[in-house]
Amino acid sequence: EQRRRHTLSNGQTVWDFSGNVYEWVNWTLGGPLTSGPTSCNYIGWTQLPAVSCGALSAADYMPGNPGGAPTANYNSNYGLGFFLGGSGGAALRGGGWDRGTLNGAFTLSLYDPASISGSNVGFRCVYRP
Repeated sequence: EQRRRHTLSNGQTVWDFSGNVYEWVNWTLGGPLTSGPTSCNYIGWTQLPAVSCGALSAADYMPGNPGGAPTANYNSNYGLGFFLGGSGGAALRGGGWDRGTLNGAFTLSLYDPASISGSNVGFRCVYRP
């Protein structure tokens, strides 16, 4: 019934990122719309703590850690998701209805360009004053 939301360990709720459709997201926070990194090699789906991409630091794709949990626990077993590198230049987050365990609140795919579309890709309107 409540699969449209994901409750984090600190009690906060993330809505609509738990597996219905991937959502296009802006790569920068509070700045102009820009493209994501294009230098992450595609090696298939990778658990978040094992990401190896010189263009990214853990702060770029990992959630904050207010509880001090070991970062090795930041994986799909805890609903956080996976990482898919690539050179598409766009960032998709969340996961599609057809992706099973690849879904997660922090799943990040840099594989596809912003020109793709499909039944498992959506977007969220955001107002920036």
